[in-house]
Amino acid sequence: MILRNISFEHDLPIVDDHAASMQIASPHLYARVVQSFLALEVGEESLEPFLFLQDDDLLDAAKLLYVVTDPFHIDFANKKIITALYGEINQLIRKNPLRQAHWEKQMVELSDFIQDVTREIPLEISAPDEMTVQDVCKAFGVQLDCPLNTSPLVRICKLLDVLAEWMPKKLLVLCNLDNYFSDADWQEVIKYAAYTKVKTLLIFQNQAIPMHEQEIRWQIDQNYDDKIIKL
Repeated sequence: MILRNISFEHDLPIVDDHAASMQIASPHLYARVVQSFLALEVGEESLEPFLFLQDDDLLDAAKLLYVVTDPFHIDFANKKIITALYGEINQLIRKNPLRQAHWEKQMVELSDFIQDVTREIPLEISAPDEMTVQDVCKAFGVQLDCPLNTSPLVRICKLLDVLAEWMPKKLLVLCNLDNYFSDADWQEVIKYAAYTKVKTLLIFQNQAIPMHEQEIRWQIDQNYDDKIIKL
């Protein structure tokens, strides 16, 4: 995959065994780039003309992107993750005949119980004929556990694990990490992204962050001159 912006000379290769990065010297351009990725993630028009290409085919950015701008507030109960989690639970039940039979028995018993209780209510009551696994998971509030005191680095690594397991085609875009992470933590994110083979793009301004051997960097200076750097 490559990331292209027709305003610049170079394309940024995005591969699963290296982290890609954009080092942007201009605060104005940095803000435009971050705003553009947030817009593309939700299918809106972006300020910057970014394109994602795979073998010359244009990829749908809204389906591709998973953007994080604040590592302290990664939402592990958002719709994307919850849908993937409930889908996984559903598959684990459906592919095991014993679990499937147990599920069906439990649902019949629960339905009978609810009907028995509602007979005492002097009003007409309706209910779905069948409860899905997703319905029950939602009712019980099933979600991934991530305590509030979890460090930003651990949150990022956990998100990489989630994407590797359930959404391997996503491109994880991490913005602003240079405001929170030490150089050592930064390097750890790059190594872990390469380890999980989740395509990852880090967008940052700090000009002092050292390169990592598993990083491909798109460097854009104050004059908007650009180059690709790889150790």
